Amino acid sequence: MARLQLPEFNTSPEFQRLLLKPIESLIRIANTIKIWQPLSTPEGSTYAKWKVDVNNRQVAFFLRVPTEGVLPSHRHATGETVLVLEGDFTCNGITYKPGDRAIYEAKTIHQPTTHGCLVLCISSLDDEEIS
Repeated sequence: MARLQLPEFNTSPEFQRLLLKPIESLIRIANTIKIWQPLSTPEGSTYAKWKVDVNNRQVAFFLRVPTEGVLPSHRHATGETVLVLEGDFTCNGITYKPGDRAIYEAKTIHQPTTHGCLVLCISSLDDEEIS
Protein backbone atom coordinates (compact mmCIF):
# COMPACT_ATOMS: atom_id res chain seq x y z
CA MET A 1 0.00 0.00 0.00
CA ALA A 2 1.37 3.38 -0.97
CA ARG A 3 0.27 5.07 2.23
CA LEU A 4 2.64 2.81 4.19
CA GLN A 5 5.58 4.07 2.12
CA LEU A 6 5.29 7.68 3.27
CA PRO A 7 8.34 9.15 5.02
CA GLU A 8 8.27 9.50 8.79
CA PHE A 9 8.33 12.94 10.31
CA ASN A 10 11.43 13.74 12.32
CA THR A 11 11.14 11.17 15.11
CA SER A 12 13.95 9.79 17.18
CA PRO A 13 15.29 6.35 16.17
CA GLU A 14 13.96 4.94 19.47
CA PHE A 15 10.43 6.08 18.67
CA GLN A 16 10.67 4.86 15.06
CA ARG A 17 11.57 1.39 16.41
CA LEU A 18 8.34 1.36 18.44
CA LEU A 19 6.40 1.39 15.18
CA LEU A 20 8.16 -1.81 14.08
CA LYS A 21 6.98 -3.89 17.04
CA PRO A 22 4.40 -6.57 16.20
CA ILE A 23 0.83 -5.34 16.58
CA GLU A 24 0.00 -8.12 19.05
CA SER A 25 2.92 -7.00 21.24
CA LEU A 26 1.74 -3.37 21.18
CA ILE A 27 -1.80 -4.42 22.11
CA ARG A 28 -0.41 -6.40 25.09
CA ILE A 29 1.62 -3.37 26.17
CA ALA A 30 -1.45 -1.11 25.93
CA ASN A 31 -3.44 -3.59 28.01
CA THR A 32 -0.83 -3.54 30.80
CA ILE A 33 -0.83 0.25 31.23
CA LYS A 34 -2.66 1.13 34.43
CA ILE A 35 -3.16 4.89 34.08
CA TRP A 36 -5.42 6.10 31.26
CA GLN A 37 -6.65 9.68 31.02
CA PRO A 38 -10.03 10.71 29.60
CA LEU A 39 -10.19 12.34 26.18
CA SER A 40 -12.81 15.02 25.58
CA THR A 41 -14.61 13.13 22.77
CA PRO A 42 -15.98 10.64 21.87
CA GLU A 43 -17.47 9.70 25.23
CA GLY A 44 -15.48 6.98 26.99
CA SER A 45 -12.31 7.63 24.99
CA THR A 46 -8.99 7.49 26.84
CA TYR A 47 -5.30 7.86 26.18
CA ALA A 48 -2.21 6.58 27.98
CA LYS A 49 1.30 7.93 27.65
CA TRP A 50 3.75 5.12 27.05
CA LYS A 51 7.09 6.82 26.39
CA VAL A 52 8.11 10.47 26.61
CA ASP A 53 11.24 12.05 25.10
CA VAL A 54 11.44 15.47 26.74
CA ASN A 55 14.65 16.42 24.91
CA ASN A 56 13.03 15.94 21.49
CA ARG A 57 9.55 17.03 22.75
CA GLN A 58 7.94 13.78 21.56
CA VAL A 59 5.48 11.34 23.08
CA ALA A 60 4.34 7.83 22.21
CA PHE A 61 0.85 7.16 23.51
CA PHE A 62 -2.05 4.80 23.04
CA LEU A 63 -5.51 6.07 22.22
CA ARG A 64 -8.54 3.87 22.89
CA VAL A 65 -11.95 4.85 21.51
CA PRO A 66 -14.69 2.34 22.44
CA THR A 67 -17.47 3.69 20.22
CA GLU A 68 -18.13 5.48 16.96
CA GLY A 69 -17.37 9.17 17.05
CA VAL A 70 -15.35 12.21 16.12
CA LEU A 71 -12.02 12.89 17.82
CA PRO A 72 -11.01 16.40 18.84
CA SER A 73 -9.67 18.67 16.12
CA HIS A 74 -5.97 19.31 16.72
CA ARG A 75 -2.85 20.88 15.21
CA HIS A 76 0.48 19.06 15.02
CA ALA A 77 3.56 20.96 16.08
CA THR A 78 6.05 18.59 14.41
CA GLY A 79 3.95 15.90 12.79
CA GLU A 80 2.28 12.69 13.89
CA THR A 81 2.36 9.01 13.05
CA VAL A 82 -0.67 6.86 13.89
CA LEU A 83 -0.41 3.06 13.78
CA VAL A 84 -3.82 1.36 13.91
CA LEU A 85 -3.81 -1.65 16.24
CA GLU A 86 -7.53 -2.44 16.38
CA GLY A 87 -10.65 -1.09 14.70
CA ASP A 88 -10.55 1.74 12.18
CA PHE A 89 -9.30 5.32 12.01
CA THR A 90 -10.49 7.70 9.29
CA CYS A 91 -8.88 11.00 8.44
CA ASN A 92 -8.93 13.18 5.33
CA GLY A 93 -11.18 10.68 3.58
CA ILE A 94 -8.88 7.68 4.08
CA THR A 95 -9.84 4.81 6.39
CA TYR A 96 -6.97 2.98 8.06
CA LYS A 97 -7.30 -0.57 9.43
CA PRO A 98 -5.07 -2.65 11.75
CA GLY A 99 -1.47 -2.52 10.54
CA ASP A 100 -1.97 0.69 8.54
CA ARG A 101 0.06 3.75 9.37
CA ALA A 102 -1.11 7.33 8.84
CA ILE A 103 1.45 10.14 8.76
CA TYR A 104 0.67 13.82 9.15
CA GLU A 105 3.11 16.67 8.58
CA ALA A 106 3.95 19.50 10.96
CA LYS A 107 1.42 22.33 11.25
CA THR A 108 -1.43 20.19 9.85
CA ILE A 109 -4.86 20.30 11.46
CA HIS A 110 -7.24 17.37 11.35
CA GLN A 111 -10.23 15.82 13.07
CA PRO A 112 -10.28 12.02 12.69
CA THR A 113 -13.32 9.79 13.07
CA THR A 114 -13.64 6.13 14.07
CA HIS A 115 -16.11 3.33 14.67
CA GLY A 116 -13.91 2.35 17.62
CA CYS A 117 -10.16 1.83 17.71
CA LEU A 118 -6.93 1.31 19.57
CA VAL A 119 -4.02 3.19 18.02
CA LEU A 120 -0.42 3.98 18.84
CA CYS A 121 0.40 7.64 18.19
CA ILE A 122 3.82 9.26 18.06
CA SER A 123 3.50 12.98 18.19
CA SER A 124 4.82 16.20 19.68
CA LEU A 125 4.36 17.22 23.29
CA ASP A 126 3.48 20.63 21.82
CA ASP A 127 0.40 19.62 19.78
CA GLU A 128 -2.71 21.64 20.55
CA GLU A 129 -6.41 20.92 20.55
CA ILE A 130 -8.48 23.28 18.38
CA SER A 131 -11.92 24.25 19.67
